Amino acid sequence: MILVMYFDYEVKKMGIFSFISSCASSVVSAVCSVGKCVAQGVSSLAAGIGKAVIKGATTVLKTGAKYLAGIAVKGGFLGTIAGGAAKLFGMAAGVLSGPLGMILGPIVGELIIKAAVEAITYVAKKMGIIEEEEKPEEIGYRLEEAENHPDWDKRDDYYSTKEYYEYLKKQIPDTDLDWKKIHEHSLEYATLGTEILRTSISEELNISFPVEFLLEIGRCRIDGAELMNIIEKFIKEGYELDIVRDYLRGRLKGITKKQVETSLITAMSKAHPDWAESDIKNRIEGMTLAGKQDEAVAWMYKDKIDELKELPEDEVRITGSRIDYGNDR
Repeated sequence: MILVMYFDYEVKKMGIFSFISSCASSVVSAVCSVGKCVAQGVSSLAAGIGKAVIKGATTVLKTGAKYLAGIAVKGGFLGTIAGGAAKLFGMAAGVLSGPLGMILGPIVGELIIKAAVEAITYVAKKMGIIEEEEKPEEIGYRLEEAENHPDWDKRDDYYSTKEYYEYLKKQIPDTDLDWKKIHEHSLEYATLGTEILRTSISEELNISFPVEFLLEIGRCRIDGAELMNIIEKFIKEGYELDIVRDYLRGRLKGITKKQVETSLITAMSKAHPDWAESDIKNRIEGMTLAGKQDEAVAWMYKDKIDELKELPEDEVRITGSRIDYGNDR
């Protein structure tokens, strides 16, 4: 399994305001405040992570970025999509810097990418862009494979990206998918697929959905339900998604900041109807801290980082450009 398959997408998350313990049927409880967590620094998070895991995550990001960059230079629709995917890889890999960045940077970077993939895929399925059983890595594989068939239809032959992908599914049915190749390049293909889904969501809703917002999804560990409600609420209010990014980065002031914050509270409350108001505010506080401070992003994924410390060193290996843990861990 790839490193970030340890990311439990269905478990509710409250963010970095606490050392977290989560449970699928209840709100995450806080053990310490946001300020205390970040004040302790990220050195304690890095302690105990095996060298094989660090080397593996570094290899995955470097190999993946190189793979996507190689596709991007081909140009056309595939090149544009690959360029966006490569940009996400680059932005995610650069979140943490300094000595600790050498240790946690690649791990956090991969977690950020996976979180964005999961959230976008969730929204795309809810919108009916893809079927419930479809995986984003299948989408990316089909798009790259189409490059080998110059006689096939192009993206410009179709009104929407969604329609073009429907065509590709007919050209490459499930029975023709090369799962060995998909397995070896799962993160790259998943990110390519996410870029197609991001483009489709943008087209379907007629909104600006910049690739930079994918980074914010990952930095703040925004899940699918949260993202879907944020998009719905901000479209209704006439906002672009960039304003959410500006809010999380602390760039808004005065009445605009207050209005955006109110809209965000409403969206998050709808995503978590069983959460108390204080839980919603804590979640947003954690998101804004992760939006402004790179170290806080690492705390957002503390539970996942702690899990990695338990992995036996001798089970970590690289397959293609992904990390495998023996016995399909």
